[in-house]
This record gives sequence, C-alpha cells and structure tokens, in this order.
Amino acid sequence: MHCRVCGANINEKAEICVKCGCRPFNGSEYCQECGAETTEKQEICLKCGCRLKTNKGNTGNATEKFSDFFSTQEDSGELNLDFSSLPVYYQKEFQKIYNSNETYKGSFNIWGVLFGIFWAFYHGLWLSAIVAIIVSICTAGVGGVIYWFIYGFRGNYIFYRSYVKGKQTII
Repeated sequence: MHCRVCGANINEKAEICVKCGCRPFNGSEYCQECGAETTEKQEICLKCGCRLKTNKGNTGNATEKFSDFFSTQEDSGELNLDFSSLPVYYQKEFQKIYNSNETYKGSFNIWGVLFGIFWAFYHGLWLSAIVAIIVSICTAGVGGVIYWFIYGFRGNYIFYRSYVKGKQTII
C-alpha cells in the first residue's frame, strides 16, 4: 500500500505514514495500490485501474454514492468520536470501523434482524426506517424482511455513520 499524500510504501494497517506523518488516505496525489501520481478529482488509477480511496475510506462504490445522495446533513468533517455514552458492544464496533477507515462495515447485529425497523428507530435511524416502511408497504412485506437483513449485516455501519458523522442513510 502507498500513502496518498507522499506516495511512500507503507504497511496496510498503518494509520499514519512514517515518511510524511499524515493519514495515508488524506491526500489525493498518489494511488494507494501502485503509487502512481493521481489528480484530486480522479476516481480510478490510470496505471493499475483500482478505485482510489479517500480520507473517508470511500472506495466509490455505487451503494455509498447512492447513500450519500440521500444524506440529510452536509459532511462538515467534524466527527463525534466520543463513544463513551454507548454500550460496550457499539463502542468496540465503532472503534473498529473508525480504525479501518470504514473498510470494516461492522459485525452481524442480531438485534437489527430481530427487531428491524424498531431497532432503527430506537437508534435514531429514522430515514432508513421510514424508507423500510414504505418499501415494505409497496412490496407487501417482502421489502421489510429484506431491510431486517440489511439491519443485521450493515446495521452497525448505518448506526456508525449516523452517530459519528451525523448522516442519515437508507442503506
């Protein structure tokens, strides 16, 4: 892996580049895979073809861009990293997600599957819950069951984005 700021070859798990002292994904000068020079607006490396990561861990996949489109707040860059008011389970999950630059999407959440929309409302994920209700009504309940599984597999990440970044997303 290469630092996006200075292009130095670094360990995959490094949070700080030892050459320049910056977070590896804070820049846009170099490709994280091959170290080739890139531009700020470039999404794909012209040399190796990989998707370029940003400081948010966004790899540019369609789901994240779709979710960002339905964001309710602008991303001001300020993160709420005080997890102390959360249960220990969410403290550990959120710390893992944050430390991985959001490449880790959280472990399976059994409560998200069992309680679905109620779990979402309880955690303040109102946009996702409302969309799940509408989808469920339009599909005679099938969409609601699908959302239960979405909450099971991606619920921790959806909750993380809402709590840490203040962004409501539907998926």
